[in-house]
Amino acid sequence: MTWEELPQPIIGTVHTYARVEYAGAGVELTTPYFQIDVELPGVCTIFKGYLQYGTPEIGLKVKACFRTEDPTNTILDMYWIPVANDAATRS
Repeated sequence: MTWEELPQPIIGTVHTYARVEYAGAGVELTTPYFQIDVELPGVCTIFKGYLQYGTPEIGLKVKACFRTEDPTNTILDMYWIPVANDAATRS
């Protein structure tokens, strides 16, 4: 196995999702929010994260984003946003 960087921007597909009504300890997200599992092309592991806004559906294209201001140094610094159209994948 070798480390390979994915082309930017990172676009994945929602594999499954769950609406979270009550977050656990240490999860400082406003509830409710959607926890999503994302398939990435060429990657064998399903990535878990949260949808920053919108309502997910299976098959929805999403783009990886990173909190760069006031990062928490946790998995919450990485999130997904819906890709509206092909133009969004080139930004």
